Amino acid sequence: MTEVNTMTIAALRKTLASLDMKKKSLESEGEAIISELTSRTDGGGEPMGMNTPLVDRDGYPRSDIDIFRARTLRRRLAEIKTDRSTMLIDIEKKLQKLAMLNGAFKKYNLFRLAVSFKYYSCFLFLYACEFWSPSYQFKIENKIKSPVLQKNIEDEQAARLRPKPKPKYDSKTRKWVAMNWDGSVAGIQGGEHISFHNIGDSEMKLEDIAQQLAQQSINNRTENESELQATQSEEESQIPFAKLNSVAPNSPAGDAGLKEGDEIVKFGSINVANHRNLQAVAEMVPEVASNSRTIELIVLRGDANNNSKIRKHCMLRPRPWAGRGLLGCHIVPSVN
Repeated sequence: MTEVNTMTIAALRKTLASLDMKKKSLESEGEAIISELTSRTDGGGEPMGMNTPLVDRDGYPRSDIDIFRARTLRRRLAEIKTDRSTMLIDIEKKLQKLAMLNGAFKKYNLFRLAVSFKYYSCFLFLYACEFWSPSYQFKIENKIKSPVLQKNIEDEQAARLRPKPKPKYDSKTRKWVAMNWDGSVAGIQGGEHISFHNIGDSEMKLEDIAQQLAQQSINNRTENESELQATQSEEESQIPFAKLNSVAPNSPAGDAGLKEGDEIVKFGSINVANHRNLQAVAEMVPEVASNSRTIELIVLRGDANNNSKIRKHCMLRPRPWAGRGLLGCHIVPSVN
C-alpha cells in the first residue's frame, strides 16, 4: 500500500508540474494579447480595446485599426480565460487528492513510528532493568572468567589469521568461490551452509571454463555489434515524421534555429516509429518545460536551390513566451 501511495503521489506531482507550466503559458499569452489590445496604435490613435465597439459613431468599421486582428485577439483571449478556468479546477482537484494522499501517508508513517517507539521504549526499560540487576552482572563476570569461552575466542582469532587456500571453481554455480574463516563458502548464495572442502577442484573443469569464456566473448561481441548497427541505423535514418508549417519570430522554436519547412527526423526520443500521430510530442513538451530542460531535434532542411536536404541538429527549450503555446511553431504530420 505504501509503494502504491508513493507512486501515485509522484505521478500527481508530475502532472501538477505539467499543468502549472501550461497555465503559465496561457497566462503569458493572455498578458501579451491584453497588452496589444490596450496599447495605442503606431500612429498614436485609440487602442483596439478589450470590449469597446469596433465601429465609429456613424456605424462604420474603424479605419484606424485592423478589425480582423482585433476580433481574432479577443476570441483567443476568451478561449484562454475558459481554458485557464478549467485548468484551475483540475489543478485544485489534484491538489486536494495530493493533500489527502500526503496526509494518509504521513499518518501511516507516524503510526509506524509510534508503534516502533513504543516497543523500543519497552526494550530500553527491560534492558536497563536486566543490565543493572545483580544476576546479570554475575553472568557477565562468569562469562569473562570462563575458560571455555576464552578458548573459543582464541580459536576464532587463530582461524581468521590462518592462511586460506586458493579459490576453487564451483561447477554447479559456475562461479569461483573462496573459503571463509569458519570453512564455509564465500561468493555464492547459501555458502554459509556449504563446506569449502566439499567443492570439487577446478582442474577437471578447465575445458568447460574456457568454452564458457569463449561463448561469453562471442555473446558480448554480438551484443556490441547489434548496438552499433542500431546506432548507425538511427543516425543514418532520413525518414521524417513531421514538418514545421510555421515558426513565429522571437519564439523558442525561432531561438533554437528552426525554420519553416524543416522536416523533423528526431524529436528527443521520438522518431518515425513511436510518434503516435504526434501525440508523443504533445505529451513530451509540457513535461520538459516543467523541468526547464531542452529537447534535441534532428531536422532535414532544403538547401538554397532546394536540390538536396541538409541534416541539422537543434536544441529546443520549451517555455512560456509572448505568443501561443510553449514552442512558437506549428507542427504537422509529414506526408511521405
